[in-house]
Amino acid sequence: MNGRRLLGYGGICAILLGSILPWASGPFGISASGIGNGGTVGDGVITVILGILAAATFAAGTRDTAAHRGWSITAIVLAVLAAVVAGVDTARIFSVPLVSIGIGPPLIVLGALAVVVASVQALSAPSPPVPAGWYPDPQGTMRWWDGLQWTSDTSGPRRGAPPV
Repeated sequence: MNGRRLLGYGGICAILLGSILPWASGPFGISASGIGNGGTVGDGVITVILGILAAATFAAGTRDTAAHRGWSITAIVLAVLAAVVAGVDTARIFSVPLVSIGIGPPLIVLGALAVVVASVQALSAPSPPVPAGWYPDPQGTMRWWDGLQWTSDTSGPRRGAPPV
C-alpha cells in the first residue's frame, strides 16, 4: 500500500472513530443543548454515514480508472462535509457553559484533512503510461507507439487506399 492510500484510509478511520468517540464533556448532562456527549448521538450518525461513503469513494478514486477523478472529488466533498458537521457542533459546544470539547470532532477534522490531502494527491498523480504497441492512426494504418512517443513505423495498407 502506498503512502497516499495509507494516508487516506487512516483519515477515514479517524473520521469513523471520531464519529463514535465523545464529542463533549461537562458536569451536567448536555443533552438540553442538543448535543450529546457520545458521538453516536445526533450528528455523529451523520459523520459515520459520510465517513462510510467517503471510504467507498476514496477506494474507487485510488484505482487507475477513467472515472478516478470523479470518485476522488466525491471523497473530498464527503470528507469536507464531515469536517463541517464536526466544526459546527464544536462551535455549538463552545457556546455551552461548563462544557468542553471531546476528542471526536477534532479527530474528524484531522481525518477529513488527511482524506482531502490523499485525494488531491490522487488527482495530481500522473496517469499510467500507455504500453508500447501497434495502435490505429487517423490515416487507417497501424502505427507503433514506443511507450513515450509515436514513431514513423507503420504496418498494413491504408483502408480504402488502392493497392500499389
